[in-house]
Formats: sequence, structure tokens, C-alpha cells
Amino acid sequence: METTKSIEIKLKENLKESCNLIYEFANNHCKNGDGDDNCVWYHSIWQYYRMLNVVANPTWHNEFYITQFSKAFNKDNSNILISGAADYAILAYVLEIMKQNKVKLNIYVLDMCETPLFACKWYANKENINIKCVNEDILNYNNNEFFDVICTDAFLTRFSDNDSNLVIDKWYKLLKKEGKIITTVRIHDSDTKNTPNAMEKYIQKIKKEYNKYEKYIGISCDKLMEKTEEWLNKKKSNNIGDKEKILNKFKKFDVEYNVRKVSGELSETEYIELVATKN
Repeated sequence: METTKSIEIKLKENLKESCNLIYEFANNHCKNGDGDDNCVWYHSIWQYYRMLNVVANPTWHNEFYITQFSKAFNKDNSNILISGAADYAILAYVLEIMKQNKVKLNIYVLDMCETPLFACKWYANKENINIKCVNEDILNYNNNEFFDVICTDAFLTRFSDNDSNLVIDKWYKLLKKEGKIITTVRIHDSDTKNTPNAMEKYIQKIKKEYNKYEKYIGISCDKLMEKTEEWLNKKKSNNIGDKEKILNKFKKFDVEYNVRKVSGELSETEYIELVATKN
């Protein structure tokens, strides 16, 4: 699929320009909590990991996002919410399909940290597109029955099992009738653990990929390894259930889905690629 290839190439080229910028911004502006709750450890190196393709990101679900966005973005002045954005990757898909479909969209990006919003503003400015950034927790955000589409990548497992239900309820309220959620949700395998062997393989993979992209990365390999140790100790993807339980969380919606296995971070991982339409 030509669009798939063009977005992948475009994202990789932009990462070469933005990854060090985002690293510096995160180190100065990530204020989401104190101590272990501060998100600088996550946002500062996120784009380095995206450059090395060692972290879950929308490019692992290229065809899904392109196909579903192409179907959903079919009229001018649709209101689109990106609910949670580690950086501008999902925004890049939205803008590419908007241009391809020759429609004008009203795009909102919501995140509780300034760093992903800064990344999205940076990308939107490069594309000469106006977007509205909202620095807010999704659970506190109110703009009911306003959005035609809510999209995000692998967002729900950032929350506990119970809180993920609250997020889905909030999305339901924010959507217009017949509005859609387009997202992916990780299915956790109880047999998959962050074993020492798996973590060591992950570290070796990062070192190998670092050598390919060293000239674009503004920190040394040793520094990245130091950051990676912190990443592995702090990163958490919550188990919010098996396929059936996850789908049941969307029982208020009409749901279409596909289960896709990707290379994953520490091991192969299954995701639900999901489109949920509000009744």
C-alpha cells in the first residue's frame, strides 16, 4: 500500500529532526507528577525508541489506521480528538489521510503532559495545519457529543482495569451519535513476563539499532542504556483483560475488530485493532 510506505518514510525522516528537540523539551517541561510519577523518563527517550523501532507505536498497525481513517474521515469539518499522544505519530496519520481524502478536519489533541502537545504542535506547523491542543486529563475533559472520531494508539493499557472503563465511558459521552473510536488495545499474555533474558535481548537490540542511527541521536549509547534501565524498571502496560473482556468493555458500542500479532518490545504481542461506533 503506497500510503503506508509514504507515512513510514515521512515519520522516519521527521524523527531525525525532532528526536533531540523532544528529548530536550521533555527534560525541561515534563511536569506530570513528582519523583517516580514524573513522565520525563518516558517522553524524553520515546522518539529515540521510535527511531530504533523498539517501542509500540502506530507504524506497527499501518494498514489498520490507514484503512479505518480513510473510511472515517469522509466529510469536511468533522471533529477529531486524539486522546493521549506520546508524540505526533497518530497526528501524522490523521493529517496524511485528511490530505488524501481532500477534507478539512477540526483536530484536537488532548494530553495531560505538555511534551506530546509540543511534539504535535511542531509537526502540525511543519505541515501548515492548525490544531487545537488541550492540556487536560481525559477523565476531567468535558466537550460532550462533539466529536465524530476519537483515535489513539495503545492508550487504554496505561490505565488500571477499572479506570480503563472510566475512559471508555468518557469517550462514549464525548462522541456524537454514530461517532467512532479507532484504537488498538494490547492483549496481555499471562505467560509473558519481563524476564532477565527478555530484558537482556531488548537491551542488545537497542544497542544494535543505535549503531545504525547514532548520528541522529543526541545522547551516547551509554546514556541511552542508563535511560533504558530506568525505562524497563518503570514502564508498565496494565493487563485489562483477555480479548473477550476487552471487547465487553465496549458493550455500549457496535464493534468491529481484528486481532493482530506484532513483534512487540520484549516479545511477540497481540493487539486488538478496534473500531467502536456509538449507537
